[in-house]
Amino acid sequence: MTAHPSESRVFVGGSRRVTRLGRAVEEYLTDLLSGRPTILVGDANGADKAFQKSLFKVGYRHVRVFCTEGECRNNLGDWPVTAVTAPRKTRDHRFYGAKDEEMARVADRALMVWDGRSAGTLVNAARMIVLGKPVALYERLGASMLEFTDGAAWQRFVDKLNPELREEIEERLDRRRQDTAKTAQGSLLD
Repeated sequence: MTAHPSESRVFVGGSRRVTRLGRAVEEYLTDLLSGRPTILVGDANGADKAFQKSLFKVGYRHVRVFCTEGECRNNLGDWPVTAVTAPRKTRDHRFYGAKDEEMARVADRALMVWDGRSAGTLVNAARMIVLGKPVALYERLGASMLEFTDGAAWQRFVDKLNPELREEIEERLDRRRQDTAKTAQGSLLD
C-alpha cells in the first residue's frame, strides 16, 4: 500500500540569485519532508530550481510545480503541474508572481530562502503572513532561520529593512491588489 502525503502543503521558494540551498535549509527541508507534506514549488531558476534539485535527489514525489500559463521553465522531477493564469501577458514579476500568489493562497506554511536583496521573496513571505500562515525565512547573509507566525514579528523584521526595499515590497503588493480588483471588476461587467 502506498502511503499518502499529509494534508499539509508547504510553499517553498526564494531568490533567483540563490542557486544552492545550503546545509541549514537542506536540514530544515528534511525535517519538513518527514511529515510527508505536499511541496508547492515554482518553476524559476534560482531557489525554485535548487529546491527541485533537492527534492528530485531524495526521490520525493509529493510535489506540485506551479507555472504561469502552464509553461514550465523547470520541472526536474516531472511532477504534476498547476497552471496559473497571469493577470497580464507581459512577462515581468507580475506575470510570474501570479503563480507565487496562488501557492501562497493554497499553502499552509512556507519555507523561503532570501539572499538579503530580493523583494520578491519578501513579497511572498508577506502574502503568507497576511493570510495568517507561518513562514520560515532563511536569511543567507546572516545565516539564520527566522520564524514568523504573526504580523507583529513580521513588521519588526520589515522595519529593519532599508527603505527602498520596504517601498518596493509595498508597491508590488499594491500593484497585485490593483490587478485583482481590475479582474474582479471586469468579471462583474461582463
